Amino acid sequence: MSTAVEQESGSAYIQVKAAGADFVGLDEFVSKIEGGWTDVDVIVATPSVMPKIGRLGKILGPRNLMPNPKSGTVTNDIGEAVKEVKKGKISFKVDKYGIVHTSIGRISFSADQIADNARELLKQVEDGEMMVREFEEKVVQVEKKRN
Repeated sequence: MSTAVEQESGSAYIQVKAAGADFVGLDEFVSKIEGGWTDVDVIVATPSVMPKIGRLGKILGPRNLMPNPKSGTVTNDIGEAVKEVKKGKISFKVDKYGIVHTSIGRISFSADQIADNARELLKQVEDGEMMVREFEEKVVQVEKKRN
């Protein structure tokens, strides 16, 4: 998995390189993306560099590469974020109809790795459903006690 990290100062450079980032930089990185380069899986950035990254929204947004605080890719603890991404952290979205949107692999993954990820995703969804059911049952019990 390729990880691109944008950073503006020297101490953070050492931190993200030690965490395993494949690409580190800012101005050079922005220029490459403006030229059409998007050969990364995740982009992690600090809040201070987001004004420069924001202008890349038309390129990064459709590819789901735009850093986002909700997904943990915009953070001041950029070294920890890189470590999490390198360990395989994935993000997903659930729309208003309850449909889960996520990726379970990259082009570089083998068929077995993708199958393993699909099984794990289904397991996590099933575990989540059980938690929701248990919560709903507790709510119903509390409401019955009130009545």
